[in-house]
Amino acid sequence: MIPIELEIGGLHSYRDTVTVDFDEAVEDGLFGIFGPTGSGKSTLLDAMTLALYDRVDRLGGREKTPMMNVDADELTVTYTFELGGTTYQAHRRWVRSGDGAQQRDAELRNLDRQETIASQAREMTAAVEQRLGMDFEQFTRAVFLPQGKFARFLDDNPKKRLELLEEIFGLDRYGDQLRQRARDKREQLQQEHDRIQGSLEGEMSEVTEDAVETLAQRTGEAKQTIEDLTERERALAEDAQRARKLLDTLEDLEQARDQRAQLAERADDIETKRKRLARAEDAHDPYRTLQDLEDARDKLAGTRSQLEALEADREDAQTQLEEACQAREDGSDELDTREAELDEARTRLEALATDADRLDDLREDRRRAQRTLDELDEATPPPESLDEDDLQAALDTIQAGQRAGDRRARHERDRRDALEARGEARCELAEIDETTDELAAEADEVAEELAEAEQTLEDARVQDRAAVLGAHLAEDQPCPVCGCEEHPDPVEEPETPIADLEDRCQQLTDRSEEIDRERTRLTERRQQAADRLAQAREDARQARQALAQAREQVDDQRQRLPEALAEEPWKRARETVKAWRSGLEAQAAEATIEEIGESLETARARFALVRDVLDLDAREPTEDNLEVAREELEQAVASLEEGREQLDAQVEEAEDAVDEIEDELGQVRGRCSTLAEQTQTLEERLAEQLADTPFEDADELAGAHKPAAVRHRLEDEIESFEEKRRQVQATIDQLEDRADGTDLDAEDADDLIDEHEQVEAQLGQAREHHGKLSERLETQRKRLERKRELTEQLDATEEKLTRAQRLTHLLGARRFIEYLARSRFDTVLEQASQRLAQISGGQYRLEGTPSDIHVVDLMAGGEDRDLRTLSGGETFMVSLSLALALSDAIQHQRGGGYPPIEFFFLDEGFGSLDGDRLDQVMRMLHELVDQDVRVGLITHVEEAQRYVPRKVLVEEATEEHGSSVTVTT
Repeated sequence: MIPIELEIGGLHSYRDTVTVDFDEAVEDGLFGIFGPTGSGKSTLLDAMTLALYDRVDRLGGREKTPMMNVDADELTVTYTFELGGTTYQAHRRWVRSGDGAQQRDAELRNLDRQETIASQAREMTAAVEQRLGMDFEQFTRAVFLPQGKFARFLDDNPKKRLELLEEIFGLDRYGDQLRQRARDKREQLQQEHDRIQGSLEGEMSEVTEDAVETLAQRTGEAKQTIEDLTERERALAEDAQRARKLLDTLEDLEQARDQRAQLAERADDIETKRKRLARAEDAHDPYRTLQDLEDARDKLAGTRSQLEALEADREDAQTQLEEACQAREDGSDELDTREAELDEARTRLEALATDADRLDDLREDRRRAQRTLDELDEATPPPESLDEDDLQAALDTIQAGQRAGDRRARHERDRRDALEARGEARCELAEIDETTDELAAEADEVAEELAEAEQTLEDARVQDRAAVLGAHLAEDQPCPVCGCEEHPDPVEEPETPIADLEDRCQQLTDRSEEIDRERTRLTERRQQAADRLAQAREDARQARQALAQAREQVDDQRQRLPEALAEEPWKRARETVKAWRSGLEAQAAEATIEEIGESLETARARFALVRDVLDLDAREPTEDNLEVAREELEQAVASLEEGREQLDAQVEEAEDAVDEIEDELGQVRGRCSTLAEQTQTLEERLAEQLADTPFEDADELAGAHKPAAVRHRLEDEIESFEEKRRQVQATIDQLEDRADGTDLDAEDADDLIDEHEQVEAQLGQAREHHGKLSERLETQRKRLERKRELTEQLDATEEKLTRAQRLTHLLGARRFIEYLARSRFDTVLEQASQRLAQISGGQYRLEGTPSDIHVVDLMAGGEDRDLRTLSGGETFMVSLSLALALSDAIQHQRGGGYPPIEFFFLDEGFGSLDGDRLDQVMRMLHELVDQDVRVGLITHVEEAQRYVPRKVLVEEATEEHGSSVTVTT
């Protein structure tokens, strides 16, 4: 594993986020972490284990609150490293929560593939252990070399050395924990031994071989008794079975006879139900016809009621229409009179306006001409700045508007004519419908009379044939019809001659045919009237459209007028234009002022007539008075037109109401006619069906009818009764044959059954006794077998208990721990000796045991040197060799398939070295670097910095900031 980058924040003295670029630091293989004591050098190692394993060796447990900086609310560590050619990144984050810290983020990523390997805390720790092949304890011993502990190991006495080896090798779990487990196992085995021994001495003491053998003999005797009784039971079983069958047959026969008697009691009731079913079957089809007939009658009655209501509505609507037409006629006369008066007043007003306007224009022209002569620079343009061409175009537009008004009046007359034609067509339709209704009623009466007459004729013909037959009967001669020889009351001839009845039927038939022909003619007339009504409606619609178009044309012509004339009546607009034109001719009007004065007198006379018609207060035909007169005239004309339109709208509304009722009446009459025909057909069908049934009338038919469910239930009940009666009789016959075919009687059968039951009871008791003995024998045998097993278990438990006691004794004396420590130390000592020879250039090697270890100086002829004679540098080389050997041993325990660590830290241990020894140790570390091992030193000794090409300098925290890190060369 090669560190690349470490980012920490909020951990111990690192209050702020700090990033350490290990990729630069390990570039030369050897680097050092330098800083004052307490500055946070070892915290960098804590950050690595915290990121990887969520643990710190110095704190032991997993509580993170003591590690979090007191001024920080968050602790983060991100460690990037390379392992086996793959780059990984481990990240964890905690936040302060109350008095503790809660881990929020945990993620292990493969940066080469940009994928997340684990995102949960425990999952991440397991993934790290899987890839490194080491747990937390193994990693800290393999990467953070405990050479300081080995240095103490070399100086301690043998007992202290063994205790230190236990700490170095992590053998604590083989101490008190293993001893307690051995004691627990011993106690468990002792309890098991006491339990088994108590069972053997208690409940199992009575279980012996002799007792089991005696019980087996008794069981065999009981089995022999069972065999004897079984043979006797088999001998009686067949006879007892025949006896039981006979008794069962006799009992079944008695029950069958009782059932037959019960069925015989129900026979009359079943026969009654059979007759009810037959009548119900006969009534099924006629009853359905009766239901249809009643429905048709109800519908016909409802339709006729609807027809009567509609006819009443039609009469009301027709009355309203007639009233509206009369009101329109009355109003039209009054409006025509008023219109004539207004036309006369308009003519006079136009003439008056022409003269008066012309006179005023001439006077104005004279005054304007005088002013023109007096003041040449005060010329006045025509109104609206109109020239002669504009005035001529306005006159043309006014004439077109007057023509459009004439067309509007013509279309109004056409519309009134169409409305009158529509009213006449509606009246004709009403008369035709009334006549049709009368003919329909008469047709119904004729049909009823014809049916009665035909029935009377048929009865008379039957009576006549009977009378003819009776006239030829002789005494003592059988009747050819009934076969009776006595004829006390012969039938008389009918009272009304058959010829008269036939004539009456023919008359009614002729009348019915005549009514049908008349109804056909009325139908044709009605169609013609309906066509005229439709044509009148179409004419009225076209007249309304043409009237609307004419009104639009009038409005269009008004829009073409100059703005000053847009709201003026046509004649007034025309006179206004003429006045404007006269204004252009004012210069020629001065010569005719006298003549205009005479015209003014004439105008006054005319104005008096207009004033009387319009009820005006004005006396003089001034321009203002004429304007008022024109407005009053236009309002009167508009009011007249509005009155006509209201009357037409009332008539049209009434006509539409009559049309709607007429249409609905036609539909209802059609439905009424159809329902009447259906009713007559159903009555005839019901009469034919009743003639083929035993029912006299519909009431008897309804009483005999039964729903389908009732009929099916009767059918099922009758069929079930017959089937049951057949089955019971067949059963009786079969049982009687079976009872007659045996040589036993009931008494013999009872004796055989009693004897067989006694033997069966004895056999059951014998089997029960044998079962109890067998069960007891089996239990005793199992207990005997269990006793043998417990005896064997007791022997085995005693042997295990002896071993456990010995193991507890051995563990209590720490012999096992010492054995493990020596065994581990021998392996580490051999590897350390090889390391020592390597880093000392082949001068030294190690030999001995934990209690007696010494250094062999090969340069001095293999002299053994006591550890206390070693210098500081030699002691450092020995302790370092032991630490490297321990790291190799831990990595070797991982097995194959895991990449090598290739990196370790040396934490302190340099303070005791003088300059020469420090120089010697540094040369030795450079030799390790040459063997592709990356070494990191952690020390506060500043002298060591000159031996390290790459330095990680840690600056201790201050009040302003936390610890900081700088990588230098």
